[in-house]
Amino acid sequence: MWHAIRGRSMWPLGPPLQAGVAPVVARDLQPGEVVAFIAGHAPVLWVHRVVRVDADGLITRGDTNDMDDPRVPFSAVLGRVEAVRLGRLVLPVPRLGPLGQLHRRLGGAWAKLAPTLRRRYRQRNPDAKAA
Repeated sequence: MWHAIRGRSMWPLGPPLQAGVAPVVARDLQPGEVVAFIAGHAPVLWVHRVVRVDADGLITRGDTNDMDDPRVPFSAVLGRVEAVRLGRLVLPVPRLGPLGQLHRRLGGAWAKLAPTLRRRYRQRNPDAKAA
């Protein structure tokens, strides 16, 4: 099922892209995988990367965020993001093998670098709109 992506926490995975989400057993997810889940009082779809899985749920984080999200209960997980779509162009989100490992490593590296870049940008541009 395709879901519109909003926000910038997973840049460059963001608007106007759509995420192709495949159902999955949430307990089987692995750190580094990108998942879709429902969170918040007004239900909102989130697409973030799994940081860790424990007995009570998932800890996730947007690649450009400074901190982990609150725990996501397994019941809130819609599935794993398998692909992204821009118009007619569909790109798979690799999960297995060397490409999957590379994707997780690049996502993890970006997750470490992006918050620092964002802080530096805010320091140099204090009047800029918060990202």
